[in-house]
Order: sequence, then C-alpha cells, then structure tokens
Amino acid sequence: NEDCREEVLTISDSIFVIACCYEMLGKSESVEFRKLKSSMNILTQCSDPAMAAEDFPAAMAAMAKLRAPIDAFFTAVQVNSDNQITRRNRLNLLHRIRAICSGVADLTKIEG
Repeated sequence: NEDCREEVLTISDSIFVIACCYEMLGKSESVEFRKLKSSMNILTQCSDPAMAAEDFPAAMAAMAKLRAPIDAFFTAVQVNSDNQITRRNRLNLLHRIRAICSGVADLTKIEG
C-alpha cells in the first residue's frame, strides 16, 4: 500500500534526522573525533587563504598541524563503527582530510 510506504519513509526519515542531529551535537563521538574535526575547521581557515595566494609553504605548514590530531584519532577511534551514522561521519571526516590535503599537494608523488 502506497500510503503505508510513505508513512514508513516518514518515520524512517525522522529517525535519521534525529540521529544526525544527535551526531552533530557530538554527543556520541569521541574526544579525538571532535578535536580532529575542530582542527580541520581551523586548517581550512588557514590553508584556504594561503592556497588562494599560492603560498604553498604556508598551506603545507597548516596541513602539517593535523599530524597530532590525526595520530590521536587513529589511535583511539575505530573508523568502521557498528553504528552506521557514526561510521559515515568518520569516513566523511577522513574524506575531507584527503580532499584538503590533495588540494594543497599531490602526496602520491612523494616517494617512501
């Protein structure tokens, strides 16, 4: 029945929105996740103007400041959580790191 399917989707969507809001508040994420996310926000505030000015050393220096939060994240956090939303958020954060770093330098060209 079409009405029943719409009702289920509405309930499912509502649960998803509630879960996302809970995630956005950071209540179910680790301190390391929140610190890395915060560091990413600070990084973009530093690296975006540097990239716009083609100041690649400044952009690389800003990116290097992620080392400690990234190390702490991988030490303390299991990315592939059983919770689908948590896993998605963690993978999205890693994708964001990759995208920002790739915008600064092609790290695949570095040997070793």
